[in-house]
Amino acid sequence: MSAMTAHSRPWFTDSWLRGCPKFFLTLLLAHCISASVTSTPVQALLPAGFATKGLTSHWFHGPVNYKALVIAIDFAVYFFHMYLRYRQYQCYKRQTRPTAIVDLVSEEQFVRSNAYGLDNWWLSCVTSTVNQAMDFVIMYYDLLPWVWNTMGAVLTQHGGLGPEYELTYSMVYFTLFGLHEWLLMLPFGLYDTFVVEARYGFNKQSLGLYLRDLVLDTLLTSTLAAGVIAALVGVIRWAGPAFFVYAGATLTALSWIMFFLSILIEPLFNTFTPLQDGELKEQVEALANRLKFPLAKLYVVDASKHTEHSNAYVDGVFRNKRIVLYDTLVKQLDNEEICAVVGHELGHWKLNHVVKNVLISPIETFIQLYLLSFIVYNPAVYHSFGFHDTLPLVAGITIFYQLYQPVGNALGFATNILSRRDEFEADAFAVRLGYARPLRTALIKMGQKGLSNMVPDPWFSAYHHTHPSLVERLAAIEAAQVAHATATSSEGQPLLSAGSTPCH
Repeated sequence: MSAMTAHSRPWFTDSWLRGCPKFFLTLLLAHCISASVTSTPVQALLPAGFATKGLTSHWFHGPVNYKALVIAIDFAVYFFHMYLRYRQYQCYKRQTRPTAIVDLVSEEQFVRSNAYGLDNWWLSCVTSTVNQAMDFVIMYYDLLPWVWNTMGAVLTQHGGLGPEYELTYSMVYFTLFGLHEWLLMLPFGLYDTFVVEARYGFNKQSLGLYLRDLVLDTLLTSTLAAGVIAALVGVIRWAGPAFFVYAGATLTALSWIMFFLSILIEPLFNTFTPLQDGELKEQVEALANRLKFPLAKLYVVDASKHTEHSNAYVDGVFRNKRIVLYDTLVKQLDNEEICAVVGHELGHWKLNHVVKNVLISPIETFIQLYLLSFIVYNPAVYHSFGFHDTLPLVAGITIFYQLYQPVGNALGFATNILSRRDEFEADAFAVRLGYARPLRTALIKMGQKGLSNMVPDPWFSAYHHTHPSLVERLAAIEAAQVAHATATSSEGQPLLSAGSTPCH
Protein backbone atom coordinates (compact mmCIF):
# COMPACT_ATOMS: atom_id res chain seq x y z
CA MET A 1 0.00 0.00 0.00
CA SER A 2 2.96 2.29 0.28
CA ALA A 3 3.32 4.97 -2.32
CA MET A 4 6.04 4.46 -4.87
CA THR A 5 8.56 7.18 -5.54
CA ALA A 6 10.29 7.78 -8.83
CA HIS A 7 14.04 7.32 -8.88
CA SER A 8 16.56 8.53 -11.35
CA ARG A 9 17.34 6.15 -14.17
CA PRO A 10 20.63 4.28 -13.77
CA TRP A 11 22.80 3.77 -16.83
CA PHE A 12 21.95 0.09 -17.07
CA THR A 13 18.31 0.09 -15.98
CA ASP A 14 15.75 -2.15 -17.66
CA SER A 15 12.61 -3.72 -16.34
CA TRP A 16 13.74 -7.33 -16.31
CA LEU A 17 16.93 -6.43 -14.44
CA ARG A 18 15.03 -4.74 -11.62
CA GLY A 19 15.06 -6.37 -8.23
CA CYS A 20 17.08 -9.03 -6.48
CA PRO A 21 14.74 -11.95 -7.29
CA LYS A 22 15.47 -12.11 -11.02
CA PHE A 23 19.14 -11.36 -10.44
CA PHE A 24 19.73 -14.21 -8.03
CA LEU A 25 18.31 -17.10 -10.00
CA THR A 26 19.69 -15.88 -13.30
CA LEU A 27 23.14 -16.11 -11.73
CA LEU A 28 22.64 -19.88 -11.70
CA LEU A 29 22.10 -19.80 -15.45
CA ALA A 30 25.17 -17.62 -15.88
CA HIS A 31 27.22 -20.04 -13.81
CA CYS A 32 26.13 -22.99 -15.95
CA ILE A 33 26.84 -21.12 -19.17
CA SER A 34 30.21 -19.89 -17.92
CA ALA A 35 31.22 -23.38 -16.88
CA SER A 36 30.57 -24.79 -20.34
CA VAL A 37 31.26 -21.79 -22.55
CA THR A 38 33.81 -19.41 -21.04
CA SER A 39 36.80 -21.52 -21.96
CA THR A 40 35.51 -22.03 -25.49
CA PRO A 41 36.77 -19.76 -28.26
CA VAL A 42 34.09 -17.32 -29.28
CA GLN A 43 34.13 -18.61 -32.87
CA ALA A 44 32.57 -21.82 -31.62
CA LEU A 45 29.68 -19.91 -30.11
CA LEU A 46 28.64 -18.17 -33.32
CA PRO A 47 25.97 -19.53 -35.65
CA ALA A 48 27.05 -20.52 -39.11
CA GLY A 49 27.78 -17.51 -41.28
CA PHE A 50 28.87 -15.25 -38.43
CA ALA A 51 32.40 -13.94 -37.96
CA THR A 52 34.33 -13.12 -34.82
CA LYS A 53 35.16 -9.59 -35.95
CA GLY A 54 31.65 -8.62 -36.91
CA LEU A 55 28.04 -9.64 -36.88
CA THR A 56 25.95 -9.75 -40.02
CA SER A 57 22.66 -7.91 -39.81
CA HIS A 58 19.79 -10.24 -40.66
CA TRP A 59 17.20 -7.48 -40.83
CA PHE A 60 18.40 -4.09 -41.89
CA HIS A 61 21.35 -1.93 -42.77
CA GLY A 62 21.37 1.73 -43.47
CA PRO A 63 23.21 5.00 -43.05
CA VAL A 64 21.73 5.66 -39.61
CA ASN A 65 23.83 7.58 -37.11
CA TYR A 66 22.83 5.51 -34.11
CA LYS A 67 24.92 7.54 -31.71
CA ALA A 68 23.06 10.71 -32.64
CA LEU A 69 19.76 8.82 -32.44
CA VAL A 70 20.52 7.45 -28.97
CA ILE A 71 21.67 10.83 -27.69
CA ALA A 72 18.55 12.47 -29.12
CA ILE A 73 16.29 9.88 -27.49
CA ASP A 74 18.17 10.20 -24.21
CA PHE A 75 17.69 13.97 -24.15
CA ALA A 76 14.07 13.72 -25.30
CA VAL A 77 13.28 11.39 -22.40
CA TYR A 78 15.20 13.63 -20.01
CA PHE A 79 13.32 16.77 -21.04
CA PHE A 80 9.99 14.95 -20.93
CA HIS A 81 10.73 13.85 -17.37
CA MET A 82 11.77 17.39 -16.48
CA TYR A 83 8.51 18.71 -17.91
CA LEU A 84 6.57 16.30 -15.70
CA ARG A 85 8.68 17.41 -12.75
CA TYR A 86 7.87 21.03 -13.55
CA ARG A 87 4.16 20.22 -13.45
CA GLN A 88 4.63 18.54 -10.09
CA TYR A 89 6.67 21.52 -8.87
CA GLN A 90 3.60 23.72 -9.34
CA CYS A 91 1.72 21.45 -6.94
CA TYR A 92 4.44 21.72 -4.30
CA LYS A 93 4.36 25.52 -4.52
CA ARG A 94 0.71 25.78 -3.49
CA GLN A 95 0.29 27.96 -0.43
CA THR A 96 -3.21 26.87 0.53
CA ARG A 97 -4.85 23.48 0.78
CA PRO A 98 -6.96 22.37 -2.17
CA THR A 99 -10.63 21.96 -1.27
CA ALA A 100 -10.39 18.18 -1.65
CA ILE A 101 -8.02 17.82 1.32
CA VAL A 102 -9.17 20.59 3.67
CA ASP A 103 -10.77 18.01 5.95
CA LEU A 104 -7.85 15.59 5.72
CA VAL A 105 -4.79 17.58 6.76
CA SER A 106 -4.09 20.72 8.71
CA GLU A 107 -2.47 23.74 7.12
CA GLU A 108 0.74 22.91 8.98
CA GLN A 109 0.74 19.32 7.71
CA PHE A 110 0.07 20.54 4.18
CA VAL A 111 3.01 22.95 4.27
CA ARG A 112 5.29 20.28 5.74
CA SER A 113 4.21 17.72 3.14
CA ASN A 114 4.95 20.16 0.32
CA ALA A 115 8.33 21.01 1.82
CA TYR A 116 9.23 17.31 1.97
CA GLY A 117 8.08 16.79 -1.59
CA LEU A 118 9.99 19.84 -2.77
CA ASP A 119 13.21 18.64 -1.14
CA ASN A 120 12.85 15.29 -2.90
CA TRP A 121 11.96 17.12 -6.10
CA TRP A 122 15.20 19.12 -6.10
CA LEU A 123 17.22 16.01 -5.34
CA SER A 124 15.60 14.07 -8.18
CA CYS A 125 16.26 16.95 -10.59
CA VAL A 126 19.94 17.16 -9.66
CA THR A 127 20.38 13.39 -9.74
CA SER A 128 18.66 13.09 -13.10
CA THR A 129 20.73 15.93 -14.57
CA VAL A 130 24.01 14.44 -13.36
CA ASN A 131 23.00 11.08 -14.82
CA GLN A 132 22.07 12.72 -18.09
CA ALA A 133 25.37 14.58 -18.31
CA MET A 134 27.32 11.40 -17.60
CA ASP A 135 25.32 9.45 -20.18
CA PHE A 136 26.12 12.11 -22.76
CA VAL A 137 29.85 12.09 -21.96
CA ILE A 138 30.00 8.30 -22.14
CA MET A 139 28.26 8.15 -25.50
CA TYR A 140 29.57 11.27 -27.21
CA TYR A 141 33.22 10.66 -26.36
CA ASP A 142 33.15 6.93 -27.20
CA LEU A 143 33.92 5.76 -23.69
CA LEU A 144 32.11 2.48 -24.33
CA PRO A 145 34.80 1.17 -26.74
CA TRP A 146 37.58 2.83 -24.74
CA VAL A 147 36.59 0.94 -21.58
CA TRP A 148 36.20 -2.30 -23.55
CA ASN A 149 39.63 -2.00 -25.18
CA THR A 150 41.39 -0.91 -21.98
CA MET A 151 39.73 -3.70 -20.01
CA GLY A 152 40.68 -6.21 -22.68
CA ALA A 153 44.31 -5.13 -22.60
CA VAL A 154 44.44 -5.51 -18.81
CA LEU A 155 42.73 -8.91 -18.82
CA THR A 156 44.98 -10.17 -21.59
CA GLN A 157 48.20 -8.88 -20.06
CA HIS A 158 47.55 -9.67 -16.40
CA GLY A 159 44.94 -12.43 -16.54
CA GLY A 160 45.89 -14.31 -19.65
CA LEU A 161 42.34 -13.92 -20.94
CA GLY A 162 42.06 -13.06 -24.59
CA PRO A 163 38.97 -11.69 -26.35
CA GLU A 164 37.68 -15.23 -26.91
CA TYR A 165 36.57 -15.18 -23.26
CA GLU A 166 33.61 -13.01 -24.11
CA LEU A 167 31.44 -13.95 -21.14
CA THR A 168 34.17 -12.99 -18.71
CA TYR A 169 34.77 -9.76 -20.60
CA SER A 170 31.04 -9.01 -20.57
CA MET A 171 30.71 -9.51 -16.81
CA VAL A 172 33.75 -7.37 -16.05
CA TYR A 173 32.62 -4.69 -18.49
CA PHE A 174 29.16 -4.53 -16.96
CA THR A 175 30.58 -4.49 -13.44
CA LEU A 176 32.90 -1.59 -14.26
CA PHE A 177 30.04 0.57 -15.44
CA GLY A 178 27.96 -0.57 -12.49
CA LEU A 179 30.77 0.52 -10.15
CA HIS A 180 30.94 3.86 -11.92
CA GLU A 181 27.19 4.30 -11.46
CA TRP A 182 27.43 3.29 -7.80
CA LEU A 183 30.18 5.79 -7.04
CA LEU A 184 28.38 8.53 -8.97
CA MET A 185 25.12 8.05 -7.07
CA LEU A 186 26.61 7.38 -3.61
CA PRO A 187 26.71 11.05 -2.52
CA PHE A 188 23.09 11.52 -3.57
CA GLY A 189 22.01 8.42 -1.67
CA LEU A 190 23.77 9.65 1.46
CA TYR A 191 22.20 13.08 1.11
CA ASP A 192 18.76 11.59 0.60
CA THR A 193 19.01 9.37 3.68
CA PHE A 194 20.92 11.52 6.15
CA VAL A 195 19.72 14.97 5.12
CA VAL A 196 16.30 14.85 3.45
CA GLU A 197 14.84 11.82 5.24
CA ALA A 198 16.46 12.79 8.54
CA ARG A 199 15.18 16.37 8.28
CA TYR A 200 11.60 15.08 8.38
CA GLY A 201 12.18 12.38 10.97
CA PHE A 202 11.97 9.40 8.61
CA ASN A 203 15.53 8.09 8.67
CA LYS A 204 16.37 5.77 11.56
CA GLN A 205 19.55 4.25 10.16
CA SER A 206 22.99 4.79 11.56
CA LEU A 207 25.78 5.40 9.09
CA GLY A 208 27.17 1.97 9.93
CA LEU A 209 23.88 0.21 9.17
CA TYR A 210 23.45 2.22 5.99
CA LEU A 211 26.93 1.30 4.73
CA ARG A 212 26.49 -2.34 5.76
CA ASP A 213 23.24 -2.66 3.82
CA LEU A 214 24.66 -0.68 0.91
CA VAL A 215 27.70 -2.94 0.59
CA LEU A 216 25.59 -6.09 0.87
CA ASP A 217 23.06 -4.83 -1.64
CA THR A 218 25.81 -3.72 -4.02
CA LEU A 219 27.61 -7.06 -3.85
CA LEU A 220 24.40 -8.97 -4.50
CA THR A 221 23.23 -6.66 -7.25
CA SER A 222 26.52 -6.31 -9.11
CA THR A 223 27.29 -10.03 -8.95
CA LEU A 224 23.85 -11.10 -10.02
CA ALA A 225 23.48 -8.41 -12.68
CA ALA A 226 26.78 -9.49 -14.20
CA GLY A 227 25.42 -13.03 -14.19
CA VAL A 228 22.32 -11.92 -16.06
CA ILE A 229 24.44 -10.20 -18.69
CA ALA A 230 26.67 -13.25 -19.09
CA ALA A 231 23.60 -15.46 -19.41
CA LEU A 232 22.08 -13.22 -22.07
CA VAL A 233 25.31 -12.95 -24.05
CA GLY A 234 25.78 -16.72 -23.84
CA VAL A 235 22.26 -17.45 -25.04
CA ILE A 236 22.62 -14.99 -27.94
CA ARG A 237 25.87 -16.62 -29.05
CA TRP A 238 24.42 -20.10 -28.67
CA ALA A 239 20.97 -19.58 -30.21
CA GLY A 240 21.70 -17.01 -32.91
CA PRO A 241 18.92 -14.78 -34.32
CA ALA A 242 16.20 -16.78 -32.54
CA PHE A 243 17.80 -16.15 -29.15
CA PHE A 244 14.87 -14.05 -27.92
CA VAL A 245 12.71 -17.19 -27.69
CA TYR A 246 15.21 -19.11 -25.57
CA ALA A 247 16.37 -16.13 -23.53
CA GLY A 248 12.80 -14.98 -22.88
CA ALA A 249 11.67 -18.42 -21.75
CA THR A 250 14.72 -18.88 -19.54
CA LEU A 251 14.56 -15.47 -17.88
CA THR A 252 10.82 -15.83 -17.33
CA ALA A 253 11.20 -19.24 -15.71
CA LEU A 254 14.01 -17.99 -13.50
CA SER A 255 12.05 -14.91 -12.47
CA TRP A 256 9.09 -17.06 -11.46
CA ILE A 257 11.33 -19.32 -9.40
CA MET A 258 12.98 -16.35 -7.76
CA PHE A 259 9.57 -14.91 -6.93
CA PHE A 260 9.10 -17.95 -4.73
CA LEU A 261 12.58 -17.77 -3.21
CA SER A 262 12.69 -14.05 -2.42
CA ILE A 263 11.75 -14.87 1.17
CA LEU A 264 15.27 -16.22 1.64
CA ILE A 265 16.84 -12.90 0.68
CA GLU A 266 14.79 -10.54 2.84
CA PRO A 267 16.27 -11.68 6.20
CA LEU A 268 19.67 -10.44 5.02
CA PHE A 269 18.37 -6.89 5.50
CA ASN A 270 15.65 -7.13 8.15
CA THR A 271 14.57 -9.24 11.12
CA PHE A 272 11.20 -10.98 10.95
CA THR A 273 9.59 -11.68 14.33
CA PRO A 274 6.34 -13.62 14.84
CA LEU A 275 3.54 -11.29 15.90
CA GLN A 276 3.08 -11.72 19.63
CA ASP A 277 -0.07 -13.31 21.00
CA GLY A 278 -2.86 -10.89 21.65
CA GLU A 279 -5.94 -9.26 20.21
CA LEU A 280 -4.28 -8.08 16.98
CA LYS A 281 -2.95 -11.53 16.17
CA GLU A 282 -6.35 -13.10 16.85
CA GLN A 283 -8.09 -10.56 14.62
CA VAL A 284 -5.69 -10.98 11.69
CA GLU A 285 -5.81 -14.77 11.93
CA ALA A 286 -9.62 -14.66 12.06
CA LEU A 287 -9.66 -12.50 8.93
CA ALA A 288 -7.32 -14.93 7.13
CA ASN A 289 -9.52 -17.87 8.15
CA ARG A 290 -12.61 -16.04 6.99
CA LEU A 291 -11.10 -15.72 3.50
CA LYS A 292 -9.57 -19.22 3.59
CA PHE A 293 -6.14 -17.66 3.19
CA PRO A 294 -3.49 -20.36 3.87
CA LEU A 295 -1.66 -18.36 6.54
CA ALA A 296 1.48 -20.12 7.73
CA LYS A 297 3.34 -17.20 9.35
CA LEU A 298 2.35 -13.81 10.70
CA TYR A 299 5.38 -11.57 11.08
CA VAL A 300 6.35 -8.11 12.21
CA VAL A 301 9.45 -6.79 10.40
CA ASP A 302 11.77 -4.24 11.98
CA ALA A 303 11.33 -1.57 9.31
CA SER A 304 11.84 1.08 11.98
CA LYS A 305 15.58 0.47 12.02
CA HIS A 306 15.61 2.01 8.55
CA THR A 307 12.61 4.31 8.25
CA GLU A 308 9.40 5.60 9.77
CA HIS A 309 7.41 4.85 6.61
CA SER A 310 4.88 2.05 7.05
CA ASN A 311 3.53 -0.81 4.96
CA ALA A 312 2.19 -4.37 4.99
CA TYR A 313 2.31 -7.13 2.43
CA VAL A 314 1.37 -10.73 1.71
CA ASP A 315 3.68 -13.24 0.05
CA GLY A 316 4.63 -16.90 -0.03
CA VAL A 317 3.89 -19.90 -2.20
CA PHE A 318 1.13 -22.48 -2.34
CA ARG A 319 -0.01 -23.38 1.20
CA ASN A 320 2.93 -21.64 2.85
CA LYS A 321 1.93 -17.98 2.79
CA ARG A 322 2.66 -15.22 5.25
CA ILE A 323 1.45 -11.78 6.24
CA VAL A 324 4.14 -9.22 7.09
CA LEU A 325 3.44 -6.03 9.03
CA TYR A 326 5.94 -3.21 9.38
CA ASP A 327 6.50 -2.43 13.05
CA THR A 328 5.92 1.20 12.12
CA LEU A 329 2.44 0.25 10.88
CA VAL A 330 1.66 -1.51 14.16
CA LYS A 331 2.76 1.59 16.04
CA GLN A 332 0.86 4.10 13.89
CA LEU A 333 -2.54 2.39 13.48
CA ASP A 334 -5.08 0.79 15.78
CA ASN A 335 -6.05 -2.87 15.43
CA GLU A 336 -9.10 -2.30 13.26
CA GLU A 337 -7.13 -0.08 10.89
CA ILE A 338 -4.40 -2.71 10.66
CA CYS A 339 -7.06 -5.30 9.82
CA ALA A 340 -8.30 -2.95 7.10
CA VAL A 341 -4.81 -2.71 5.63
CA VAL A 342 -4.42 -6.49 5.81
CA GLY A 343 -7.84 -6.85 4.18
CA HIS A 344 -6.61 -4.70 1.30
CA GLU A 345 -3.50 -6.86 0.91
CA LEU A 346 -5.55 -10.05 1.07
CA GLY A 347 -7.70 -8.51 -1.64
CA HIS A 348 -4.69 -8.56 -3.94
CA TRP A 349 -4.35 -12.28 -3.20
CA LYS A 350 -8.05 -13.10 -3.49
CA LEU A 351 -8.38 -11.20 -6.77
CA ASN A 352 -5.29 -12.92 -8.21
CA HIS A 353 -3.43 -9.67 -8.79
CA VAL A 354 -0.06 -11.23 -8.01
CA VAL A 355 -0.67 -14.18 -10.33
CA LYS A 356 -1.80 -11.80 -13.07
CA ASN A 357 1.34 -9.69 -12.72
CA VAL A 358 3.55 -12.77 -12.77
CA LEU A 359 1.87 -13.88 -15.98
CA ILE A 360 1.96 -10.43 -17.60
CA SER A 361 5.59 -9.56 -16.81
CA PRO A 362 7.06 -11.97 -19.40
CA ILE A 363 5.32 -9.98 -22.14
CA GLU A 364 7.69 -7.05 -21.76
CA THR A 365 10.63 -9.41 -21.44
CA PHE A 366 9.86 -10.97 -24.82
CA ILE A 367 9.19 -7.56 -26.37
CA GLN A 368 12.56 -6.29 -25.17
CA LEU A 369 14.46 -9.34 -26.33
CA TYR A 370 12.75 -9.40 -29.72
CA LEU A 371 13.58 -5.75 -30.32
CA LEU A 372 17.10 -6.39 -29.06
CA SER A 373 17.56 -8.91 -31.87
CA PHE A 374 17.26 -6.04 -34.37
CA ILE A 375 20.18 -4.22 -32.75
CA VAL A 376 22.79 -6.75 -31.68
CA TYR A 377 23.20 -8.12 -35.21
CA ASN A 378 23.59 -4.72 -36.85
CA PRO A 379 27.26 -3.70 -37.27
CA ALA A 380 26.25 -0.10 -38.01
CA VAL A 381 25.09 0.26 -34.41
CA TYR A 382 28.49 -0.70 -33.05
CA HIS A 383 30.37 1.38 -35.60
CA SER A 384 28.38 4.48 -34.64
CA PHE A 385 29.68 4.17 -31.09
CA GLY A 386 33.31 3.59 -32.03
CA PHE A 387 33.48 -0.22 -32.10
CA HIS A 388 35.28 -1.37 -35.24
CA ASP A 389 37.70 -4.25 -34.62
CA THR A 390 35.35 -6.13 -32.30
CA LEU A 391 31.61 -5.91 -31.83
CA PRO A 392 30.92 -7.01 -28.23
CA LEU A 393 27.35 -8.06 -27.58
CA VAL A 394 27.33 -6.49 -24.12
CA ALA A 395 27.90 -3.11 -25.77
CA GLY A 396 25.05 -3.77 -28.17
CA ILE A 397 22.81 -4.61 -25.21
CA THR A 398 23.84 -1.40 -23.47
CA ILE A 399 23.12 0.69 -26.56
CA PHE A 400 19.80 -1.05 -27.10
CA TYR A 401 18.47 -0.11 -23.68
CA GLN A 402 19.15 3.51 -24.45
CA LEU A 403 17.17 3.19 -27.68
CA TYR A 404 14.46 1.27 -25.85
CA GLN A 405 13.64 4.04 -23.38
CA PRO A 406 10.50 5.37 -25.13
CA VAL A 407 9.06 1.86 -25.46
CA GLY A 408 9.97 1.03 -21.87
CA ASN A 409 8.40 4.24 -20.63
CA ALA A 410 5.21 3.56 -22.56
CA LEU A 411 4.99 0.04 -21.16
CA GLY A 412 5.74 1.39 -17.69
CA PHE A 413 2.85 3.82 -18.05
CA ALA A 414 0.56 0.96 -19.09
CA THR A 415 1.77 -1.09 -16.13
CA ASN A 416 0.98 1.80 -13.80
CA ILE A 417 -2.57 1.93 -15.16
CA LEU A 418 -3.04 -1.75 -14.34
CA SER A 419 -1.41 -1.34 -10.93
CA ARG A 420 -3.64 1.58 -9.99
CA ARG A 421 -6.69 -0.41 -11.08
CA ASP A 422 -5.54 -3.25 -8.82
CA GLU A 423 -5.28 -0.84 -5.89
CA PHE A 424 -8.82 0.39 -6.43
CA GLU A 425 -10.05 -3.21 -6.62
CA ALA A 426 -8.22 -4.19 -3.43
CA ASP A 427 -9.68 -1.17 -1.63
CA ALA A 428 -13.16 -2.14 -2.81
CA PHE A 429 -12.54 -5.68 -1.57
CA ALA A 430 -11.67 -4.35 1.89
CA VAL A 431 -14.86 -2.28 1.78
CA ARG A 432 -16.90 -5.42 1.07
CA LEU A 433 -15.30 -6.98 4.13
CA GLY A 434 -16.74 -4.13 6.18
CA TYR A 435 -13.60 -2.02 6.52
CA ALA A 436 -14.65 1.17 4.74
CA ARG A 437 -14.26 3.45 7.76
CA PRO A 438 -11.04 1.97 9.20
CA LEU A 439 -9.47 1.74 5.74
CA ARG A 440 -10.24 5.40 5.18
CA THR A 441 -8.72 6.47 8.51
CA ALA A 442 -5.72 4.18 7.99
CA LEU A 443 -4.95 5.71 4.60
CA ILE A 444 -5.31 9.22 6.00
CA LYS A 445 -2.98 8.46 8.92
CA MET A 446 -0.40 6.84 6.64
CA GLY A 447 -0.60 9.75 4.23
CA GLN A 448 -0.21 12.29 7.02
CA LYS A 449 2.67 10.51 8.74
CA GLY A 450 4.39 9.71 5.44
CA LEU A 451 3.98 13.32 4.21
CA SER A 452 2.62 12.01 0.93
CA ASN A 453 1.46 14.47 -1.69
CA MET A 454 -2.28 13.95 -1.50
CA VAL A 455 -3.16 15.90 -4.65
CA PRO A 456 -0.28 15.38 -7.11
CA ASP A 457 -0.22 16.60 -10.68
CA PRO A 458 -2.35 14.12 -12.66
CA TRP A 459 0.21 13.71 -15.46
CA PHE A 460 3.12 13.23 -13.08
CA SER A 461 1.13 10.80 -10.95
CA ALA A 462 -0.14 8.75 -13.88
CA TYR A 463 3.37 8.40 -15.29
CA HIS A 464 5.33 7.74 -12.10
CA HIS A 465 2.99 6.35 -9.45
CA THR A 466 1.80 2.77 -9.13
CA HIS A 467 -0.80 3.84 -6.54
CA PRO A 468 -3.64 6.36 -6.89
CA SER A 469 -3.45 9.51 -4.78
CA LEU A 470 -5.08 9.58 -1.36
CA VAL A 471 -7.95 11.77 -2.56
CA GLU A 472 -8.65 9.39 -5.45
CA ARG A 473 -8.64 6.38 -3.16
CA LEU A 474 -10.93 7.98 -0.59
CA ALA A 475 -13.43 8.92 -3.30
CA ALA A 476 -13.31 5.38 -4.69
CA ILE A 477 -13.80 3.91 -1.21
CA GLU A 478 -16.89 6.05 -0.72
CA ALA A 479 -18.26 4.95 -4.09
CA ALA A 480 -17.51 1.30 -3.31
CA GLN A 481 -19.22 1.63 0.05
CA VAL A 482 -22.38 2.97 -1.59
CA ALA A 483 -22.30 0.27 -4.26
CA HIS A 484 -21.82 -2.46 -1.65
CA ALA A 485 -24.65 -1.12 0.50
CA THR A 486 -26.98 -1.00 -2.51
CA ALA A 487 -26.07 -4.49 -3.68
CA THR A 488 -26.38 -5.97 -0.19
CA SER A 489 -29.74 -4.32 0.48
CA SER A 490 -31.15 -5.41 -2.88
CA GLU A 491 -30.21 -8.99 -2.11
CA GLY A 492 -32.02 -8.78 1.20
CA GLN A 493 -28.89 -9.57 3.21
CA PRO A 494 -27.92 -7.77 6.40
CA LEU A 495 -25.41 -5.03 5.74
CA LEU A 496 -22.16 -5.47 7.63
CA SER A 497 -21.57 -2.23 9.45
CA ALA A 498 -18.50 -0.31 8.34
CA GLY A 499 -17.80 0.37 11.96
CA SER A 500 -18.06 -3.22 13.12
CA THR A 501 -15.13 -5.46 13.76
CA PRO A 502 -15.30 -8.21 11.14
CA CYS A 503 -12.00 -9.64 12.37
CA HIS A 504 -13.81 -11.61 15.04
